[in-house]
Amino acid sequence: MANVLLVGRDSVILDGKDITVDLVDGDVVTIVPQGALNNVASTYGGKMIVAEDRNGQIHTMTFRVMRGSDIDQWLQARYQTYHNDSPTFVTLNGSATQRIGDGDGNVITNTFAVNNAVFSQSPVNATINTNGSTEQLVRQYEFTCLIEESIG
Repeated sequence: MANVLLVGRDSVILDGKDITVDLVDGDVVTIVPQGALNNVASTYGGKMIVAEDRNGQIHTMTFRVMRGSDIDQWLQARYQTYHNDSPTFVTLNGSATQRIGDGDGNVITNTFAVNNAVFSQSPVNATINTNGSTEQLVRQYEFTCLIEESIG
């Protein structure tokens, strides 16, 4: 067991584009499940009934990118396609990969395969700040998608 974990040089690929170059500071990518994997009930006799809920495999994925960057403009164009004629929209696919080192030179990858991503929130958001906040230069994109994780 390693005494230290090192992480760095992560990558985020969406439809073949490396969007890592235009991500900003802080939590630039978040992946969160939307619901439970199962529903549970108990019987009068003290037994449990468990039913799988396939909706538990749906995730919300959020990106924070530099406003006006190449990736922002590309995602804006994709959003406009979705917004103007959603039946013609081609869903987004890709991956987010973290590289994890053990301090002894060994590296494993933790990969999140992104499948069938669609816009779940309008990316039209703005902040105007007179105190020099960098948040006014950030655009947030939120997607609903299926995620498959692998590590090793």
